[in-house]
Amino acid sequence: LTSIVKRADRAVFKIVKATARGAFAGNEIITYDLANGGVDIVSPQVWARHAGVRLPAAIERRLAELRLELTRGVSMIPPRRDRPLCTCR
Repeated sequence: LTSIVKRADRAVFKIVKATARGAFAGNEIITYDLANGGVDIVSPQVWARHAGVRLPAAIERRLAELRLELTRGVSMIPPRRDRPLCTCR
């Protein structure tokens, strides 16, 4: 009922800005997640409007709870990458 939106624009902006300041080291894993705005969760109400249905308010509340759990580190999603994509500098 919901979807994750990748905010690649924010990641690219931060890397370009760091590079322009001479502060981008490269050869490191940079994680953009829910806590730092690298991804976001789309409200299930968006889906419901397009599907022409009404969802119980409990779904939106639970999604808000899960968002807090993830951003506070209470719930964790294991990382899928353990090394840099390249060794470029």
